[in-house]
Amino acid sequence: MTLKDALGLKKGEMLSLIGAGGKTTTLFCLAHELWEKGEKVLVTTTTKMFKPAKPHVHKLFLAQDLKALVDELTRIKEPLIIGAGYGLDDARKLNGLPPEWFDALKHNGGMDSILIEADGAAMKPFKVPADYEPLVPDSCDLTVWVMGIKILGQPLTPQWVHRAERATALLGGEPGTPVTDDLIIRLVENPLGCLKGIPPESRKVALINQADSEAEVTQASDLGRRLLRCGFSSRLDEIVCVVRELKEIRQKIPLRHEKLRWAVNERAAEGQSTSIIAGLEAISPESEAALFLVGDQPLVKPELINALIELFRKTDALIVVPTFAGQSRNPVLFRNNLFPEILELKGDRGARGLIEKYRQDSAFLEWPEETPFLDVDRWEDYERLTRSS
Repeated sequence: MTLKDALGLKKGEMLSLIGAGGKTTTLFCLAHELWEKGEKVLVTTTTKMFKPAKPHVHKLFLAQDLKALVDELTRIKEPLIIGAGYGLDDARKLNGLPPEWFDALKHNGGMDSILIEADGAAMKPFKVPADYEPLVPDSCDLTVWVMGIKILGQPLTPQWVHRAERATALLGGEPGTPVTDDLIIRLVENPLGCLKGIPPESRKVALINQADSEAEVTQASDLGRRLLRCGFSSRLDEIVCVVRELKEIRQKIPLRHEKLRWAVNERAAEGQSTSIIAGLEAISPESEAALFLVGDQPLVKPELINALIELFRKTDALIVVPTFAGQSRNPVLFRNNLFPEILELKGDRGARGLIEKYRQDSAFLEWPEETPFLDVDRWEDYERLTRSS
């Protein structure tokens, strides 16, 4: 798997790297991978970085005028890695471009990808951002939080952690406390911690770096699974699970999550519409929209959910529908304008009639693979799924 595929970066997108433990190395590794695939890549920063030179970049622009930089970039037609900064400081480091430039660079610069180092870490394996950090542009599509696994077991001191005093203040602990999985999770979940400053529309990915031994790979895998359960899952604000009978389900599935609530549908025999209504009645009255997932599609991943939410944010669509090979699939997202009509649904047809009724006001997301939409309706389907996984 390529680094681009692992991160989920799409052509035409802007990516920012924050955190510590290998951002610059990751930046140029990804840039060369994209260039070798025929892309024109802009590499830059919103803070400061060492002045890049060949072979890391093929051209470097020191620009203090946005239009002049856009003009230079659009003149370049061939695949290249292009560095850009707002001049050099006294230490000959590259100054960051103004964050307000990036929307124009993304839409008018003719780049296939824009890669940004949006955080500084003084070459430490872990950091907690200051009040003014990170500097992620508002139009950034993907933010990658980087940490070095070698921080585990090391003391929470400036020698190992950039802005260690900030981490200590957030945790309410003592300087020198050993850094553990639990400590990292607490800093990730803290609103002022590791993931602060990321634009709400930007997808988030964690990159656990510097796993050079088998033991470190195991540590990184374990930590990664925990991160997926907190700040790096889907962008759903709340999850309502609708069931026929709660006690038996909770015995078989002892699932607890701060976003999860359970709703009992006592009218399940009357058709699918009753489960939709039960779920809708249980969500927050301030909800902008509701995404309806079905229990027989267990392969729906956060990437699909987040893509539907992102399309909802970018459009005025009443309904957002995923498609595969031109065919509408589940899950489907409905704007709150339609909630009164959903609450009037009857029988087993679900909300398909609303999709037909409001097709002109709907947005459709073509998904590149069928896997998330596969049904598990029979025991044989389940057995086949478990064998393949």
